[in-house]
Parts: sequence; structure tokens; C-alpha cells
Amino acid sequence: MRQELLRNAAAGLCVAILLAACAGDPDRYPSLAMRDFERVQGQFATPPAEASQSVAPVATEAEIGQLVAKAESAFSEFQAAQRGARQAIDAGRGRASDSLAYTDALLELAQLSSLRSNTALVLGEIDLLAMQASIQFAPEDEIKAAQGQVLEIISKQDATLSELERALGS
Repeated sequence: MRQELLRNAAAGLCVAILLAACAGDPDRYPSLAMRDFERVQGQFATPPAEASQSVAPVATEAEIGQLVAKAESAFSEFQAAQRGARQAIDAGRGRASDSLAYTDALLELAQLSSLRSNTALVLGEIDLLAMQASIQFAPEDEIKAAQGQVLEIISKQDATLSELERALGS
């Protein structure tokens, strides 16, 4: 009971001290009332509709077409080299891994993989254009279409490489 009485007295004393601190001279502290310069005046002007600017594309149709043509050219090289690789794989299939025929087949697969990476480099260039277009809010329909075309080429190349690797047994 005595501790409770002491606690209540201490709490009362703290409240009295805080109230005394708040009851200071009102001229000593700035007012918290709104001042004239804090009041909003005027209006925001909206630009006329015809003043809006259209964003220029990051690449022309011709530039995007050149990139797709470059990927198609790399795919043609891949297809031409694929015939020789199939012959080398047929000759190397079932041979020991240290045989010349097996080594030739692996070299042909490596050559095809290198040609596939030429197509992937073109895709990287197109991806860079897509990234620039998205940052600048530029039109990207043609870029997306080109990405789709090159990705289709790469998936064909990947399927061929997988098939040839299975055929060789590596």
C-alpha cells in the first residue's frame, strides 16, 4: 500500500513538472499557426495537348531488319556446317573417345556451337535495343518481333545440337 502511494505521488510530481514546462511564456516560442507564405496560391498550368512529344524509336526498321538478316545468315552458315557435322558424327559414333573419327565429330560439334553463338550475339544486340526502348518508352513492337524471330532460329539450332550430341553419344 505504501509503495502504491509513493508511486502515485511520483507520477503526480512528474505530471506537475511537465505541466509547468508547458506553461512557459507564449512570446518565447513561435506560433504553430499557418503563416501567409504557407498558403497555396496560383494554379498549375497544364501543357496543351498538341505540345506532347512522341518518342522516337531507338532503331529504324532497316536497322532491325539488318539484325534479323544477320541472324538468318548465321543460321544459313549453321545449316551448311550441319551437313558435314552429321557425316563426321556418323563416322565417329560408337568409336573410342581417343579415336580420330570421334575427335573429328567433337570438333564439328564445337564448330556448330560456335556458329550458334554468332546468332546469340545478334540476339544480344536486339535485346539491348529492347532494353533501350523500354527505358525511353519508345515503340518496341518491331524489336519484340525481331526477338521472336531470332529466338526461333536459336531454338532450332539448340534442337539440332542436342540431337547431334545424342547421336554421337557424348
